[in-house]
Amino acid sequence: MIENNRVENEKKDITKVLDPKEKDWVIKNIKFQFLLQVSHVILLWGWGEGMWACGGWVNVGSQNSEKLSHNEKRKKGCPHPWTEYNNHCYLEGQTKVTWMGAKTECVSRCSHLVVIDSEEESEWLAVTFLRKGTCSLNVFSDCSAWTGGNDLNIEGQYGWNQSNVTMNFTYWHLNEPSVGYPELAVKRDCIDLLRSGKWNDRSCSFLNSFICEKSHVF
Repeated sequence: MIENNRVENEKKDITKVLDPKEKDWVIKNIKFQFLLQVSHVILLWGWGEGMWACGGWVNVGSQNSEKLSHNEKRKKGCPHPWTEYNNHCYLEGQTKVTWMGAKTECVSRCSHLVVIDSEEESEWLAVTFLRKGTCSLNVFSDCSAWTGGNDLNIEGQYGWNQSNVTMNFTYWHLNEPSVGYPELAVKRDCIDLLRSGKWNDRSCSFLNSFICEKSHVF
């Protein structure tokens, strides 16, 4: 646990970009907590009466500990360059990383890997972020992105990383997932979204783009 004076220092830093009239209110009313979601990444976050704030550190406990570069403070709405859809905010990562790397990238942005609840949402995400003029003919080779879906805990039982709840909606590409091919399934535990809007299971070590999500209203 990080010492109390560091919590207070981070709390003060979070208010620096706020309007002076909001600063005192935030210090008094936002209730800050620690949230440890990914190894070596810790977030300080809080909320209160429609306002939300988030900040933190990476490489906690090491000599290279540093503040996250995505501290943010906002009211209702999606900040630039996030895109709003159905009261949620979405952002496509601009680097290709492993699934765990994508998870860390989203946490560092005070968000989580995307959770997809409907066919409409899956199609919207594909159209908005993945269907590009540079995509190859092979739908599996590029223009895809990591989601929070995985079966890392129990083989063949897919759930969302954010909630650890078993999926009650799926939208698999033809012949996916790989559960019918045990020799492949054991190596493919993470779900990416294809530009078709359908889902595919891959090795979690595959270098892929990713989509982060966070709530529009806190």
